[in-house]
Amino acid sequence: MSEGDRDLAALSAKVEQLETKLNQLAKYSKKTRQELEQLVIEMVGQSENTEVPKPPEIKTTSTVSSLPEILPSSPPEIAISEAENIEDLTDFEFRVERFLLLTGFYTDEVEIQGDRVYTDRLSAEAFLERYQEGDRDFSGVNLAGADLKSQALNRDSELNLSGANLRKANLEQSSWDRFIYANIGRVADRIDRYLLAANLNNVDLCLACLKKANLVNVQLHKSKLIKADLKEVKLMASNVSYANLMFANLSEGDLYKTNFSHANLNNACLNQANLQQANLSYASLKRIKAIKADLQQADLSYADLRHADLTKANLFGANLEGANLEHTILKHTLYDSYTIFPEGFNPKEVGAYLIAPHSKLRGADLSETNLRDVNLTGADLAQANLTSANFQNVTLNSASLYQANLSKALIVSSQLIKVDLSASNLAEAFFTNTFLTASNLNNCNLNKANIEGTILRGVSFYDAQLYDIKTNGSTDFDGAKFQEVNLIGFQLYGSFKNADFTRSQMCSVFIYAKELSGSNFTGADLRGAVFPKGVNLENANFTNAQIAGIQWNEAKLDGAIMPDGTKYQAQT
Repeated sequence: MSEGDRDLAALSAKVEQLETKLNQLAKYSKKTRQELEQLVIEMVGQSENTEVPKPPEIKTTSTVSSLPEILPSSPPEIAISEAENIEDLTDFEFRVERFLLLTGFYTDEVEIQGDRVYTDRLSAEAFLERYQEGDRDFSGVNLAGADLKSQALNRDSELNLSGANLRKANLEQSSWDRFIYANIGRVADRIDRYLLAANLNNVDLCLACLKKANLVNVQLHKSKLIKADLKEVKLMASNVSYANLMFANLSEGDLYKTNFSHANLNNACLNQANLQQANLSYASLKRIKAIKADLQQADLSYADLRHADLTKANLFGANLEGANLEHTILKHTLYDSYTIFPEGFNPKEVGAYLIAPHSKLRGADLSETNLRDVNLTGADLAQANLTSANFQNVTLNSASLYQANLSKALIVSSQLIKVDLSASNLAEAFFTNTFLTASNLNNCNLNKANIEGTILRGVSFYDAQLYDIKTNGSTDFDGAKFQEVNLIGFQLYGSFKNADFTRSQMCSVFIYAKELSGSNFTGADLRGAVFPKGVNLENANFTNAQIAGIQWNEAKLDGAIMPDGTKYQAQT
């Protein structure tokens, strides 16, 4: 791009900026006029029908075609574009606009770091063209409002945007990480890869859109991100210390190990954000929304959390020493024995839940919580709401979940030995590779539950609801008790050695099991039941069972007790 083209682009951007400024001033002036009229009415004490002196009218034109050549002695008439709807400002918005005008938000020169000013704005096209030409030093550049969505930058060499103005810029899904391949000593001809940071220190990113942007390990020290949209941003291991993120949206962001020390996050949204091992020490977190945020092992020491909402947040191993928790909402927040609270603070008094062995959690609301890898041995979870909870690798040995609601819960690779799940709701729960042995599931609801590959040895299902449960050949029901269970028309897969089906309803059941030896079918209704070819039913007990229409398919019945009490004798 030639110097003349750059000057023309800068002039065009300048005109566009002035148009935006004038239209915003028009909105402000309209509200000012309304307030002035009301003020005059109140001052003269006249009724609504009284004619009130009006301020000069604000004229409207179709476009902003020209600007005054010189400053007039009286205030200029403000041209308003009819293409833009001039809506009424609320009282709060009016106060915000007044503040922004007084602080120079809409001026052509925005002061950053004392004497630093921004004048000519660089368009996104001009920026990208310079980048393609090999320019990497954009320190102090004015990219306000630039559309850099989905741009992959800084991949092969250092990009310097220190002190740049990116206010209102769109960086959604853009990548600002820098990879440097360095040979620092070959090991079997291997070249180590290092992820280093893009320099965004002191950048103005107020109101910028950074949704889903990749900002891994970047430097944002002392940067301005007021009202920036950082939803689902990847900001892992970045330095955002002393930055201003007031009213910023960081919900669902990946902020693992990010440094927010001394940052201003007042009124920011951090709902469902990953803040594991993040440094928030001495940060101002007043009135933040951090509902269901993951703050495991985060450093919140001496942070200001007044009026913050941490409902259902995870504080396992977090350090809150010296933090200000005045009016902080900690309802249903999770903590463990490693969590450090300020001296004298009792988390149970504000509704937080201690997740540890033998915890008293009767009736607790733990729905949609992540309880992965926790030890709840002997815990009292009776009547607790565990809907859609994550129980991966959880230990619940000897715990009580009587009448608990585990519908749609994810129970994977967990240990539930001697657990009381009687009368619990496990509808649509997902069990995989779980040890659920010697446990009590009497009267529980397992309708549409997926128990593929689960070991259910010695589990009692007395009078349980098992409609449309999903099993497979690796599901282990050895020794399970299905007394008085409705299994009409079921398709059962797996191993049922020594299983107890006493008085169960099993009409037209399809039992795809090779191993049923020693099973007890006393009093069961097996009319029309189908067994796979060659199934092992040796020593099974069919006393008083109804077996009309049963399909044995060459079953092995040696030693089995038939409905009349006699032992099966193979025909010769």
